[in-house]
Amino acid sequence: MNLERRLALLERKLRPGELCAMMDGFVDESGARRALAIDDPSLQRGLDENGQAIISRWWSVWFFEGTREQQDARLKELRLDPRFQTPCNVNEFPVVFEGGATCEDVYLRLQEEEHNEKLKPATTS
Repeated sequence: MNLERRLALLERKLRPGELCAMMDGFVDESGARRALAIDDPSLQRGLDENGQAIISRWWSVWFFEGTREQQDARLKELRLDPRFQTPCNVNEFPVVFEGGATCEDVYLRLQEEEHNEKLKPATTS
C-alpha cells in the first residue's frame, strides 16, 4: 500500500463522520496565492449542484459525499474556521483533503463531468 493510500486510510479511521471533501486555495498560473475581491458575489452563494462552494476570499470546497444538509452544515463550519480566513502559507500545498478524500476523487469527478458534457446534445444558436 503506497503512502497516499495509507494516509487516506488513516484519515478515514481518525476522523469518522466527516464528509469526504477537498478544500482548495486560490492560486494563479504561476502558483502565487490570490484572493477574491471583498465584494465578490460568489462569497454569498451556497453550494452548487456539483457540491462546490466558496469558503472565503482564499478558499473553496468540493464535497464528494453526504446529503445536501450535511454539506451545507459543513460549509458553515468551514466558513467559521480561522485557517480558511487567510491564504495558505507559501510553504504549504494549497489543497486540504478531509474525510478520506484523495486526489483520485478529484480526478474521477472531473473525468465524469467532462464525459457528461460530451454526452449533452449540442445546442444551436
